[in-house]
Amino acid sequence: MNGKKPSQSETLSLCHSVEELPQAPWDATIGETPSAQHGSLKTYETTNTLATTPHYFVLGERNQPSAVAIGYLSRTAEQYERIARPLLGRAQFLTPALVNLLGPTLILGLRPTYGPALLANNTRSKETQISNLHSICGHIEDWADDQGLSIAVVGLTDHDQAVIETLREREFHETFGHPTAELDVCWNSWDGYLQILKGKRRNVIRREAKTFASSGCRIRRLEMGEPMPSVSYDLVRQHQDRKKSKTPPYRKSLFAELCQNLRNNTLIYLAEYEDQTLGVAALLYKDSVAAAAFLGIASEVRATNMFVYFNLAYYRLVRDAPALGIKRILYGTNVYQGKSQRGCKVIPTRLFVRPRKSLARVINIKAIECHRHWYERKFSHLYTQANM
Repeated sequence: MNGKKPSQSETLSLCHSVEELPQAPWDATIGETPSAQHGSLKTYETTNTLATTPHYFVLGERNQPSAVAIGYLSRTAEQYERIARPLLGRAQFLTPALVNLLGPTLILGLRPTYGPALLANNTRSKETQISNLHSICGHIEDWADDQGLSIAVVGLTDHDQAVIETLREREFHETFGHPTAELDVCWNSWDGYLQILKGKRRNVIRREAKTFASSGCRIRRLEMGEPMPSVSYDLVRQHQDRKKSKTPPYRKSLFAELCQNLRNNTLIYLAEYEDQTLGVAALLYKDSVAAAAFLGIASEVRATNMFVYFNLAYYRLVRDAPALGIKRILYGTNVYQGKSQRGCKVIPTRLFVRPRKSLARVINIKAIECHRHWYERKFSHLYTQANM
């Protein structure tokens, strides 16, 4: 790599549990990244059922970091999911070859939502921020070379320009990952939200909200200290099974620990009918950004057409967001049309790869360049689609 050399004035430390790091300085460094909060990471560590060890890189003193990075060593299955499949699209027959080429990989990325996992204190000047990003990247590259690891940085968007600029200067190979959706909160009331939508879509959403309300269902926010309904985890698991997605890799204590570790930075919504819990939605938030993390809907709701999904996942938070000071809601990948119809904008995510072997670097640079152009064409119609 021809990128800038790391500064020798600040050292890099590595630890494998976030509890080794002071909470306040860590949370001050990560900016508005809900899934990178100390409490989020602690919850994922203690409830994660996967055999992965987190890697927390800290530049400078742990009680006053200049930059941090969150990563883990990928399992082969995860390389398929987070690197190879987004890179190869329909050319799935090439997936084993690419995974072989990359070999063991350090993935800098967040679970379960999108967001940057390479972060520098943004209270400093942009020049200092980028300098610190170069420094931590240089240290991580040296460490990865010593370990014989490739590096993949996933889930970056245009909000992460300092990180993107740094990785480009360091000559990481760049392409696109799956698009993600986000909703900019530019209203102060439910009627204000409806006004940002086109007329036909506005009428549909009014009808969905009215039908839900007249059905006798309600959505309420879980109060601080109130126990989660025991069915919550099962609802999320069943919802994932119906989507033919992977079972959430977390223990049943997930929601209780989220509430305990994040206190005022978790939003839990319950959809209820009489004494039955029909659905649960969990969001993480930090300052003005919220991220949808988990959603579960009871299977019998699908046949009743009460629009529980839309009211639980979107409309209740739309009403609450202004009072909570939330300005942007991250809704993640998939169901792009449904999200754009409810005011979300669909934006590209970027994937940066640094293969461990020189031969792999030569082969990958052309393959990734071709992929980047193909992927941009494939999803370009989504990036301009809104409120249809």
